[in-house]
Amino acid sequence: MILARYAVNMDDPSYSHPSNDRCDAAMLEILRGRSARAKLLSLDAFWGSAVVLVRAGVVSQHPEWSEALVTAETARRMAGQWEQREGE
Repeated sequence: MILARYAVNMDDPSYSHPSNDRCDAAMLEILRGRSARAKLLSLDAFWGSAVVLVRAGVVSQHPEWSEALVTAETARRMAGQWEQREGE
């Protein structure tokens, strides 16, 4: 299960964000007051934005690639597969 693999990494300091990249107390209070549905809707919007940004990066790095290659590379990166591709 994906969440089980993620939970293991939560205690690993190498996966930790720097303290200046964390929510402040006011933001945490707002987030804790939101419903689960509202949190999921925000998460969905963030995911959509991330896909747009990653895709733009792929197109910028490889303007000669076909739509199919761009889509496949975007999916690969969104899945967390950051290793360099052969020939790059």
